[in-house]
Amino acid sequence: MLRFFLLLLAFLFVVSVLRTIVNVVKASLHELASGGARGGGRAPEPKVIGELKQDPVCGTYISTETEFKKKVKGEAVYFCSAICRDKYR
Repeated sequence: MLRFFLLLLAFLFVVSVLRTIVNVVKASLHELASGGARGGGRAPEPKVIGELKQDPVCGTYISTETEFKKKVKGEAVYFCSAICRDKYR
């Protein structure tokens, strides 16, 4: 009876070790498939340059360094995209 429990314990230990190895290999393959990006495969945070202004169409806050802006009554209005810029009147 003692021999049975020792074999069962050894079997559970081997299964645990094999599961750990499989999970490590799986995580490594996932990282390689996602381009080797660190941090869970998330894109790096964009750097904000300039002051933040609110897009008057959709309400998104956008940097004043954006290429989507329009002069209205001598004042610059900033947009998050060409679509929002074209919607603005």
